[in-house]
Amino acid sequence: MLAHHVRKMLGEEEDIHILFFDYGQKNIEQERYCSKKVSAEIKAYWKEIKLPKMTWSKGMFYSKKYHGEDMHYLEWRNLIFLAYAFSYAQSIQAIEIYTAFFRFLNPADYFKDSCPQFVDVMNMLDPDIKVEAPFMGMTKESLVPLARYYNISRENFFSCDYPKEDGSPCGECADCKAINELFAEI
Repeated sequence: MLAHHVRKMLGEEEDIHILFFDYGQKNIEQERYCSKKVSAEIKAYWKEIKLPKMTWSKGMFYSKKYHGEDMHYLEWRNLIFLAYAFSYAQSIQAIEIYTAFFRFLNPADYFKDSCPQFVDVMNMLDPDIKVEAPFMGMTKESLVPLARYYNISRENFFSCDYPKEDGSPCGECADCKAINELFAEI
């Protein structure tokens, strides 16, 4: 949804670069496919950045079974992603980085690296590059009209961290439950 939103905001004449991070996530193939598909749809440049697995994590992100959203956290993952995004943005002389931070739960449940204060701190790092989080604070209900507006269906993205062997969503993790609720309303 973010890529469509940014394209609509910036218009057809602006260059958009989509960074895709491979950090050992279980849904890598599904995410990569959807990322490339959306990139082609909005006529954006696409770049994959391969990172090592964050094996130091205390969470269960790399386990084979879903253990609850709080166990799914990878400590400061978004800080790592934004460090690469800042470097890339500076190298191509971009002035904005867009990220899709939003929560389906209580606003108090933000992770430390996806909350409004985190974005504020990131925006102090480089006066020439601004981090934008246009969905920050949006509720699930407010995403429904956006999905309709951009004609986004379940086939346009993949958000499951524990896909089945056939590549389909598990239906159990927090992402699957939130997506099922979202598309039940569309």
